[in-house]
Amino acid sequence: MNTLHPGSCGFGSALCWCVVVFGHVMRAQQPAPVTPGSEQAVAAALAACPGAVLEEVVGKPRSLGLGGADGIWTLRVLVAGVKWTLHVSADGVVMRSSRSVEPKDLPTTVGNGMNKVAPGGAEKITKLETLGVVRFVALASPQVSYVARVRGDAGTMSVTVSGDGTVLDTKKAGEGTAPSVDKNARTEDGPIPEMAAKAVKAMREVFPNMVFDLVEEVPYVDSSTQTIVMLWYEVEFFVDGVKHEFNATPDGVVIAYRKAIPADALPSQIAAAIAKAVPGGAVETVTKSETRAGPRIVALESPVVVYEIQPKGEADAKPAPVKLRPDGTEVKEPEWPDWVKKSLAKNRDGDK
Repeated sequence: MNTLHPGSCGFGSALCWCVVVFGHVMRAQQPAPVTPGSEQAVAAALAACPGAVLEEVVGKPRSLGLGGADGIWTLRVLVAGVKWTLHVSADGVVMRSSRSVEPKDLPTTVGNGMNKVAPGGAEKITKLETLGVVRFVALASPQVSYVARVRGDAGTMSVTVSGDGTVLDTKKAGEGTAPSVDKNARTEDGPIPEMAAKAVKAMREVFPNMVFDLVEEVPYVDSSTQTIVMLWYEVEFFVDGVKHEFNATPDGVVIAYRKAIPADALPSQIAAAIAKAVPGGAVETVTKSETRAGPRIVALESPVVVYEIQPKGEADAKPAPVKLRPDGTEVKEPEWPDWVKKSLAKNRDGDK
């Protein structure tokens, strides 16, 4: 981890070093225009290091693909003549930064490590920092909706109502099917991994009669520095022999769920909205859906720092780049499952 020194510019002490090293007089550069929608991202990047000049807002923001999260802007800025590439959320949280550095500016430990992995010298050295990661954070107010199957004079209708009693949709209901009971369903809890205990406990508060089966891990990976954080656990369980699976965060927030509830458990305003939508109808079933958390970019307490070394090759050979931690040890890429490899490859292509 890189430690912020007093007077740091917010990305670690290296930014302040570059102000000192490259602090000669330069011709002022006109800042690039700010793309509409990127204002907060640009302001955050410039505020993090006073004196930086916006060189370019690169294209449109990239989506995280998680639904609900703001887009990520790619910005290029000049800090005392040195070009930085920054990835910043639309609401102003810096996720990643990268810049080229000279061998003389490397920490001694990294320089020693580079001599081992690139004895012939480095073609290029890039300092990479992860400053923020994706996490699912509890919403200020959960988003709730209800779907009621109602039998009326015109047939059986499906009525969707928001948490505030607004009827969102009324349509003919399809054929109802009973949930499938698993003949191999557990009748008592399976072993609960300690790391997922809070996630399982939170799920049990929503489904008190659940019989725990297993959890699957879903991590967020920043491939630039191999920073890994657990996004959520997919909690799998049985209720009355029926299999369910919903997601909860490591700190115990159920992200979203849906469950059947009795009609007499409906809030009065929801029951009234359904009755108005299908006058004289009889409620057969009700499913409650609730979203309690959404994806956000959250700043790390300390940045994760990695130095990417591109060794010089002989003739036309181009050796693979090597990443070193600040202590000079090599960062090895884990053996990811195939679905993670595809995601990482997509992210790398998008960063080019």
